[in-house]
Order: sequence, then C-alpha cells, then structure tokens
Amino acid sequence: CEEKIQLVSSKFEKQLRRVDNKRLKLDESQKKLEQGKQKATDMAEELALKREVFQSDCENRRRQARDVHREARRLKGVRRFTLRNVNMRNRWQKLLDPHQEERNKARKAAESTKGECNKLMESCASLEAEADVQRSHREQTLLQITSLEAAKLQAAQAKSFKEAGRLKDEIARHTDKSKELEEALTQVEGSLADARRQLGEAREAEEAAQAELQRVESQCSVEELRVVRRQLRDLEKLRARPTAPA
Repeated sequence: CEEKIQLVSSKFEKQLRRVDNKRLKLDESQKKLEQGKQKATDMAEELALKREVFQSDCENRRRQARDVHREARRLKGVRRFTLRNVNMRNRWQKLLDPHQEERNKARKAAESTKGECNKLMESCASLEAEADVQRSHREQTLLQITSLEAAKLQAAQAKSFKEAGRLKDEIARHTDKSKELEEALTQVEGSLADARRQLGEAREAEEAAQAELQRVESQCSVEELRVVRRQLRDLEKLRARPTAPA
C-alpha cells in the first residue's frame, strides 16, 4: 500500500506542487486584497474626515460672509446717518453764522470803545494830577513872592538897600518861575480839556456800541431760538427714519 501511495504521489507530485504554489499565490493575493481593502477603508475614512472639515470650513466662510455683508449694511446705514447729521449741523451753523459774526463784531466794537474810554480816563486822571501839582507849585511860588515883597518892604524901610536889591532880584526870579508855571499849567489844562472832550465823545461812542451790542445780541438770541426749533424738527424727522442706527 505504501508503494502504491508513493507511486500515486509521484505521479501527482508536480501537480500538487503547482496547487500548493497557486494556493500560496492565492493566499498572497488574498492578503494583498485585504491590505488594499484596509487602505481603501483608511482612505475613505480620511476622505470623509476631510470632506467634513471642508464642509465645516465652507459653512464658517458662508457665515463669515453673511456677517461681513450684515456689518457692511450696518456701516452703510451708519454712514448715511452720520452724513445726514453732518449736513443738518452744517445747515444749522450756516443759519447762525451771519448773526454770530455780527454779534462778534458788535462785541469787539464795544470792547474797543470801552478800552478807549479807560485809556482816556487814565489820561485825564494823570493830567488832573499834573495840573494839581502845577497849581501847588504856582501857589507856593506866589506865596514866596508875597513873602519876598514883604521882606523887601521891610528892608527898604530899614534903608538896607543892598538887601532890598537882592530881594528884588529874588522876586524877579520867582516871578519868571511863576510865569513859567502859569504857562505850563495853562498847557496842562488845555490838554486836560481836550482829553475830557475826547472822553465825552468816547463815552457816547461806548454807549452807542453797548446799545448796538444789546440790539444785536437780542436779535441773535431770537435767531438762535429759531434755529433750536429747527433743530428739534429735524431731529424728530431723523428719529422717525427707520434707517437710523440705535
């Protein structure tokens, strides 16, 4: 039996080896197939993950795009609202500018006339003080002349002619000084009279400027009230617009 088995085996040995080889190749092919399936599965999972990430990115970008468009619309509304505000303020200011400019001119004129009055008042005070000094000097000189004349009379009565001559020269010198003081006093009083006249004119100009300032300020106040009412109406209209941002 063993011989028969060996004989049969020898006959089919090559075929068995070929079968074994084919079985090995089949196993290798099956292993490669399994590996290919595993790679395909891994690639599919990776592709699904990438597709999920891509879809998430696309959704985020679409959301960002919607946010950007929404913000752009909001900013556009804010820009329109701001432009309307600026235009309204410019219109209000244009209504006030002529009256405010006129008021500023009136204030400058009143301040200028007041400053001129103050300067003239100081000048008058200085001239009055100077005139008082000149009068005091003149009066002292006159008193000295009177005293010298009395002394001269006594010297003449005592026949002290040398002393009388000296007193006469002293009286002449004081008389000349008195004339100089009189001329200086006359000049100062003339300057004082001119300063007082100018001060009177300046006060009249100041009163006129103050009256004009009161008139202009009253008119400007009326116009400002009118513009305030215009502002209230414009703001009510602006608030009623649905595009006005909160």
